[in-house]
Amino acid sequence: MMKTNTILPALALSAAACLSQASAATFIYDIASVGAQNTLLSTDGWTGDDIDNWVVGAYTGAPFARNQNDNGEDTITRATSLFSVLSTSNTTLSIDITGRFGGTSTPIMATGIADGTTLLLGVQKSGSSWTIVQNGTASSGAGGVGGFSGSTNIENSLRLVLDYGTSTIDLIHTTGGSSTVLIDDYAMDSSVSAANLAANADGLYIRTDSKFVGPSNITITSVVPEPSAAALLGLGGLALMLRRRKG
Repeated sequence: MMKTNTILPALALSAAACLSQASAATFIYDIASVGAQNTLLSTDGWTGDDIDNWVVGAYTGAPFARNQNDNGEDTITRATSLFSVLSTSNTTLSIDITGRFGGTSTPIMATGIADGTTLLLGVQKSGSSWTIVQNGTASSGAGGVGGFSGSTNIENSLRLVLDYGTSTIDLIHTTGGSSTVLIDDYAMDSSVSAANLAANADGLYIRTDSKFVGPSNITITSVVPEPSAAALLGLGGLALMLRRRKG
């Protein structure tokens, strides 16, 4: 009777599963968690320009970070550990920002991940255009600027998607269930590589010059391959040993 080897096929299936699996990690910061309307953002660790005038605002019942002073650009940051989502092994990373901001020519707004008081990775609106910010520098030129029309009194969402396989970034706008790609396949700067973000990102960033705009929610999601290449090499070595023993 012919003997069959069921171990090697099982190892092959395990290897295939290893190649196809990936784990996702998510960090969520919600302005609503700070407190009721008019609660100072400083009570939740925010610091920066004119901090005593930054509060939980509200529009159509939804909270957002509001700069009440409305007198020039102010920047605030919040020290936040992002170690759970930022890893040197990230294959993709996305930042979803929802809140009160529209497509009109004013005002200015920028938000995302901070390195100290610098916007390390995020989005910025200047005039009627939205851009991707990498290490304090806004995207520009052909393919580096996008815009949309719409009111600041409805919820808008912007999504940054970093693909470390192609070293590109997309910026996508969503409102009313409809999505539009504003910037497609913009070149990624080395400052926002998986390794540099993991090493340098230390919190969240908001900048506005108006009491009528601000983020409500910032969600950061990363994808890491699982398990590591070392695990696959281990499976391969075991299979080779079994084959030699059989011979």
